[in-house]
Amino acid sequence: SQDGIISLWDLNTGHRVSVMKEHKRRIGGCAADPSGKLFASVGWDGMMFLWSSSDGSKLGAVPVADCPINCLAFHPEGQHAVMGCWNGTLFMYDTLNRRKT
Repeated sequence: SQDGIISLWDLNTGHRVSVMKEHKRRIGGCAADPSGKLFASVGWDGMMFLWSSSDGSKLGAVPVADCPINCLAFHPEGQHAVMGCWNGTLFMYDTLNRRKT
């Protein structure tokens, strides 16, 4: 999203569940963990946010980098997320212990 806003939709009803406005700049990527219980977003503001997939509540905010982050992926088992910056740096986040590694 260019405006930094994320909308969470209920696929069964077609209704919007939540609107998340935490990113200060463009969204670089979003990804759901393999369990489907949470998802993460990264942005050009250098932040990663963790969200509840059920109601869109914020579960965490992590300042990752001083440069825009434009990609994000979860490990297949869900315990780590990896983010990539424009400058070529990769960052890993431990989703179980909620800390950068």
